[in-house]
Amino acid sequence: MQSHQQSDRLSWGDTVFLHLEREGMPLNVASICIFEGEVLFEDCLQFIESKLPLLPRYLKRVVPAPFALGLPSWEYDPEFDLRRHVREVTLK
Repeated sequence: MQSHQQSDRLSWGDTVFLHLEREGMPLNVASICIFEGEVLFEDCLQFIESKLPLLPRYLKRVVPAPFALGLPSWEYDPEFDLRRHVREVTLK
């Protein structure tokens, strides 16, 4: 993974959604993939990881502005772990 120190500010719209989010009302995005036949989870992880350099935002986390003066920033997450974001669930 990359370890850039580059950061950029959230948009006003993203900042509004961040402040509207509550414990009982998350404003995150999820997706579900349904595959026919067997697909190895490790293969999926490797494929996604191979595409992460094309989507650098996915390697970042939100960091509040100092003293809440200004918009939060996107900064590279030095502890990024794809397994915290991609999970395997088998439906019966």
